[in-house]
Amino acid sequence: MNLTFINFNAEISGEGSRVLAAILRRQGHKVRMIFTPNIGSHPIQVHDDDWLSEFGDTQVYLFSFMSPYLVWAIHVTDFLKRVQPDVPIVWGGVHPSAMPEDSIRYVDYLGRMECEEALPEFLERMDAGEDLSKVKNFWARTPSGEIARNPLRPPIHDLDSIPPPDYRLEEEYVLHEGRLVHMTPELLARYHTTYYFGKPTYLALTTRGCPYMCTYCYNSQLVRSYKSRKIRYRDLVRVIHEEIKPALERFPFFRSVGLTDDDFFHIDKETLRRFCDEWKKEVNLPFAAATRPASCDPEKVEMLVDAGLAVVQMGIQSGSEKLNREVYKRPASNKRVLRAIEVMEPYAKQGKLKINVDFILDNPYETDEDILKTIQLFKKFPREVWSNLFSLAFYPGTALYDRARKDGIIGDSYEEFSRAFNIQTARSHRYLTYVFLLQNALRDKLPSFALDLLASRPARFVGNHLPKFLLDGLWGRKIFPRIAGKHGILLP
Repeated sequence: MNLTFINFNAEISGEGSRVLAAILRRQGHKVRMIFTPNIGSHPIQVHDDDWLSEFGDTQVYLFSFMSPYLVWAIHVTDFLKRVQPDVPIVWGGVHPSAMPEDSIRYVDYLGRMECEEALPEFLERMDAGEDLSKVKNFWARTPSGEIARNPLRPPIHDLDSIPPPDYRLEEEYVLHEGRLVHMTPELLARYHTTYYFGKPTYLALTTRGCPYMCTYCYNSQLVRSYKSRKIRYRDLVRVIHEEIKPALERFPFFRSVGLTDDDFFHIDKETLRRFCDEWKKEVNLPFAAATRPASCDPEKVEMLVDAGLAVVQMGIQSGSEKLNREVYKRPASNKRVLRAIEVMEPYAKQGKLKINVDFILDNPYETDEDILKTIQLFKKFPREVWSNLFSLAFYPGTALYDRARKDGIIGDSYEEFSRAFNIQTARSHRYLTYVFLLQNALRDKLPSFALDLLASRPARFVGNHLPKFLLDGLWGRKIFPRIAGKHGILLP
């Protein structure tokens, strides 16, 4: 069959759709892929005839997207239904898995959760004209208009049976300067993610699963759906030889790698030791990885830095242990956080390791006291620690989304989750949040007594009663960005 994948994401990387494309090509399908980075509010503006001349032979359209891109997915779905009304459209990915009842209103078919086995079966049945209402992981609208809501099959146990992401540029398109054009190595380098290193970085996932069940994270949806927190592993040596090394050899502009596992440090020491030996011998490039405070073992840090670990990311989310425990369901204590940073600090001081820590801001469940604890915790960090700041977004399928709906904090509007978690997308911050942003922007340039004064009770009273046009308008949109820019701070 002639299949066209449409991927909605702000950046290009090794999305799961590339893995599905590799599987489908093995099955004999022709697969084209469309990537739409930085597409704005109207993703695809193209004349009907131009679209049909390029994609008119498509027999099935496959969408893969997360919740912030729902509006764009609807827009493109409406366009396709108009120009090719008889071509099936299948939605898949995180958002349709989280909101299947809503998603099935727009299309006749949707795939839920892991579809590496389900999608080939679904397409094989479709190609043969067989009944599509019995494929596990899929919801399908029957000819009578009823919806077959099939259960999930077990998650894939053997991750090594799955092929690596397929970068077949001759069958890829990218939205470039308002037009869909054929992908080239130059365009791939231009639009590929630069996360971690600020330059095109190859991303690889070596595990599936997370030991945490954070209420704001999509992983909580996976745990609830599969009723398991078990982490599944790929063979790290095979990942190097079968995925990472070939990609680096094919695309020389990749001079760094990001291992996007939720906690790469969770892997046992012996396996990590084999990985480090093979990495130094076969790749020998800087890489990034994530850790949890509980996993930040000194021996693991030492061997990984020696192998080339140059950036480490650690989630903290809040300096309030109560908020972390009761709202986010993250049990790590501040004492353990500081111990983990203490383990990594010597390598940071030597210039071998950049330490990034994550904080979530703009949480309606957060009190001033919670924010003060975050400010106080950050004061204890050495200057070598850098922060990634995110504005809380309530994403469907997460426990925190369900809680916020129940508590009346959010409603049914798509706007609740169609914005990204970039702090610049937040229209408003609380006074103490601005103090924390200033603390981050100025780092060691802001005297401790000035910070204490800004966070004092009288200052908080005044700040909390400032009109919004002063706090968010004059300060938030004009003065603070200038301060941050003057000191070379690029807000996330």
